[in-house]
Amino acid sequence: MALQAITTVLEPIMDYIVKPIGQQLGYLISYRSNIQNPKVEMEKLNNLREDVEQSKEEVESNLEIIGDGVKDWLKNTTEIQKVTTTIFPSEADIGKGCLRQGLISRYVLSRKAKKMTNTVIQQQIDGRNYEKFSHLAPPVESWIGSKIDSDDGMSRQLVLAIIIESLNDEEINMIAICGPGSVGKSRMVEKVIAKVEGKKLFNKIVSATVTQQFNMEKLQSLIAEALGLKLDERSEMMRVNKLKARLKMENKFLLVLDDVWQKLDLEKIGIPLGKEHEGCKVIVTSRSHEVCSSLLLKGIKIFTIKSLSKKESWDLFRRNVGDRINDPVLNKIAQEIAKECGGLPLAILTVASTLKDKSQEIWIGGLAQLRSVLPNNITGLGDVFNSLKLSYDHIESDEARKLYLHCSLFPEDYSIPLEILAIRGMSLGMFIDVNSLQEAKIRVNFLVDKLTNYFLLQKGKDDSSVIMHDAFRDLAIYITSREQHLFGINHDFKLKEWPRDIHHEEVTCISVRLTTTVKHPKTLNCPRLELLVLETRKTSVSLHDDIFQGSRALKTIEISRMKFSLLPSSIGLLKNLRMLRLIDCEMENISMIGELVNLEILSLRYSRFNVFPAELRRLEKLKLLDLKCCKSITSIAPGTLSNFVELEELDMMGCHRVGWEVGNKVNEMRNVSLVELKAMQNLTSLRVDIISDKAIPKDTSLPGNLKEYFIRITPDNRLMSSIPPNQYSKTIQCVLNAKHVVDWIQKIVVGVEHLVLEESLAKHIIDLLARESFQHVKRLEINSCHEVIYIANTSDLINLGKTPGRYACFAKP
Repeated sequence: MALQAITTVLEPIMDYIVKPIGQQLGYLISYRSNIQNPKVEMEKLNNLREDVEQSKEEVESNLEIIGDGVKDWLKNTTEIQKVTTTIFPSEADIGKGCLRQGLISRYVLSRKAKKMTNTVIQQQIDGRNYEKFSHLAPPVESWIGSKIDSDDGMSRQLVLAIIIESLNDEEINMIAICGPGSVGKSRMVEKVIAKVEGKKLFNKIVSATVTQQFNMEKLQSLIAEALGLKLDERSEMMRVNKLKARLKMENKFLLVLDDVWQKLDLEKIGIPLGKEHEGCKVIVTSRSHEVCSSLLLKGIKIFTIKSLSKKESWDLFRRNVGDRINDPVLNKIAQEIAKECGGLPLAILTVASTLKDKSQEIWIGGLAQLRSVLPNNITGLGDVFNSLKLSYDHIESDEARKLYLHCSLFPEDYSIPLEILAIRGMSLGMFIDVNSLQEAKIRVNFLVDKLTNYFLLQKGKDDSSVIMHDAFRDLAIYITSREQHLFGINHDFKLKEWPRDIHHEEVTCISVRLTTTVKHPKTLNCPRLELLVLETRKTSVSLHDDIFQGSRALKTIEISRMKFSLLPSSIGLLKNLRMLRLIDCEMENISMIGELVNLEILSLRYSRFNVFPAELRRLEKLKLLDLKCCKSITSIAPGTLSNFVELEELDMMGCHRVGWEVGNKVNEMRNVSLVELKAMQNLTSLRVDIISDKAIPKDTSLPGNLKEYFIRITPDNRLMSSIPPNQYSKTIQCVLNAKHVVDWIQKIVVGVEHLVLEESLAKHIIDLLARESFQHVKRLEINSCHEVIYIANTSDLINLGKTPGRYACFAKP
């Protein structure tokens, strides 16, 4: 009885103590076999992987794709192999005993090996148990956006497969893809590039959009830049020879030229083909079969991208409209609408997204509109025109319509900054109840979302820009020619004289790009003109004094790359002018700007002038002042900045020659003082370079409404961090040469996120991280500080740890 009781007590003790101990000892006893087992099982897994990869190639060649589970399995198998080959010792090292490895090390390694063996075996089981190895390709992602799935149809998948096969053919060195606008040529090229990158067919791939205004030097420079080649030669022959020599160094090279409108002589560009360089291949897309045929190369193969078949069009439309077409009445209308879209993916997706949530009456009206008479003078729109215009007509917001039309003022394939749309829209009075720059930016983001949802605009490379498809741009230009928003647009740098077709009384907006030789008109007799955008190429021809005499309704002027001794005197007549942008201009005197008392936005970015004069104090309504990279400016009249009490944004990055003074008495100073910034109580954004710590006041703070800032205090204007300036909204970069600089920084800023410090005083400033002003630091960089004593006092660690991982610290000797 007693023995039974003891046994009852000891059994759980054995389970919880003795068995685990035996298991742990087993890791030491079975060390050799545990270490060898992962490699043995890994060999079995590798054999299975070879079978899976072979099957993968077979199904892909049949235009099917493997399931996501198989892809993940292959990826995980590769990762497991890396672990087994790097962590565990070789066969020769296993038997070297405890002389080199202690018991603890052997125990840890044996335990890892045991777990890895189980992982490898489970991976083998997973690899054998896939029920569905492959399936037909799903709808292809829409080439105009990722919000709606698209399917190019089986016919296009076959063309894609043949193009890939042709790129492997040594006899073919050029592929031309032609077809009407909006049919999907660019999308086809994107898919080709993705395929060849995956198969690693080429060492280097370079893509360039050619457009109607072909510029050979620009194309050569794009190719050279992708190759890391400096192409500074002015001689055409030298540029060609240098580029050709560099391309011959590439074993496998693919050049993609999208949207070609005219015959190209690749030899004159510097592209070696055929026997001259068999590893170089070119893909060209064009709306013109004639252009493709004119290339007349022996090794060329031409593919014509045709419209989707009736079935493919219906499948694409049905998939993107949803279940609503199950209604018998609506289904018949839907089939007619899909038919009227002409088999163009862009048209189908555009109409589908527009009608998706609309009533039956709107569907009937949409069908009638698609069947309406199409203007014949719209280049490149063809049957898709009415489809595209349908989306425009269904935009309920007048602001969104105006913004869409306004985007056509930018050149083809231009990456349109949202910031420019915001300030233009505000200056033109495009937005209702918008009174600040921040409100304008918010409104633009809202409107852009609407327009991208209708596919009238596309998202750019990042969230700060948008792109307008050329078909939609042609549509917008057509609309403005028929409605009251008449635009005058000419972006042909080859113009030999001022374009007469945009110079008339009804025009409201003009956007022109000119060469250096074109003379500007003496006056613009355009009484309704509100916007003038004039871009030249470093011309020395000045505008005539009376050029604005007949355009007194102007609200916005943007002039790029011009040279002025004095601005035209007639600019003083523009009492309605709210925005003036003089970008990369050379000017001797800008005092005339002071007469524009209603000006709200003034940008002189990259321009060259020496003095920001006292006459500009009259611009009391300024909300934005942009002096970025005005590197020649040395003086800002004292008392000028402090008069801009409505200013919201100030950018003086790169103005490192400005001699900031210290003082409170304006009449005793010869230059601007940081004290003046205190008067800008509406200031929310500040970007400034300060070249001397002597310019920093000891008892002055900045406005408390700053939401974003970039303050750099350095004597030589050098880049102190590799982090892009816009990655963090609040950044301070500082070379510390005086203690009062540290005190000033602590006073002026709240919530700094990115802090970059240099010089010896940095060894103590880290203690500030525990103070309230620096509680939001996300990234800390310390450069050239050889005397770092500590990162933080131990007494401050509790405070520093309130938000774990909130900043990274880097020390750079």
